[in-house]
Amino acid sequence: MKNIMVAMVLAFGLPFVGLADDAGHRLLLGGCGLGRILLLNADKTVAWEMEDGRESSDIWMLGNSNILYSTKHGFQEIKPDYQSGKGGEVVWSVAAPEGSECHTCQPLGQDRYLVGYSSKTRSYIAEVDSTGKEHKVIEVEGQVGAHSSFRQVRKTAAGTYLTSQQCGGGKSREYRADGTLMRTFPSGRYAAWRLENGNTLLGCGDEHRLIEVDQDNAMVWELKQGDLPGIQLGFIAGLWVLDNGNILFTNWGGHGGSTGGAVLEVNREKQLIYSTGDGVKNRVSSLFVVP
Repeated sequence: MKNIMVAMVLAFGLPFVGLADDAGHRLLLGGCGLGRILLLNADKTVAWEMEDGRESSDIWMLGNSNILYSTKHGFQEIKPDYQSGKGGEVVWSVAAPEGSECHTCQPLGQDRYLVGYSSKTRSYIAEVDSTGKEHKVIEVEGQVGAHSSFRQVRKTAAGTYLTSQQCGGGKSREYRADGTLMRTFPSGRYAAWRLENGNTLLGCGDEHRLIEVDQDNAMVWELKQGDLPGIQLGFIAGLWVLDNGNILFTNWGGHGGSTGGAVLEVNREKQLIYSTGDGVKNRVSSLFVVP
């Protein structure tokens, strides 16, 4: 079964974007310190961009070609001006609760979105609508701190919830639909991606690595510092797994630097397949591969 994060938001082609023939990927990108959100053509030229100095730790292209993204202070949907290649208008915007940060948003369909709110005293995930009304809430115990808690949070095809923890131990967790804790992963400071084989891929942030674990939390694959010659891995943040099994990840450079490109693609043999190169500042922490 396709990952739910892909299935709910397929965009069926973008006729306004000029593409090179299979030269790479159409990438929608956001980040902390990037200063903008942008859409790259497959040939790495910029198809569209919009200035936004807020932290965009999660970003999606919806089926209507609008863009959904988190802003640290909440999340919003915008209608980009693709014709001009710049800017757009806000369709709706939801603010995080007072004192909280919001670094994640996942479209679930039918005006429902999964978000994670964190503050000094409380962290919880919620299914909300575009007015901000909370339709389901799951409390996350022992994981507080406005900026140190959630990054990306995901609902799986099985209806469970994958959370992340940026600091304070940095471990992803999985919760059942009723909110009970199923498991704690050995890492996961930014993102967790449920693979079709049931394993879980984890973006491990300042550990400078990606790991895959099986259903017993045993590590079955790892990409670590030194595995890609000539490339310094920074804070490993957003992930995307392609149909062929290759992995794209954001190589954020804000905690000590990174080299080789803001977004990298590797295969299971740990060979570099694709890089955004020097054209994009290495402050990308969220990505969406546009079909």
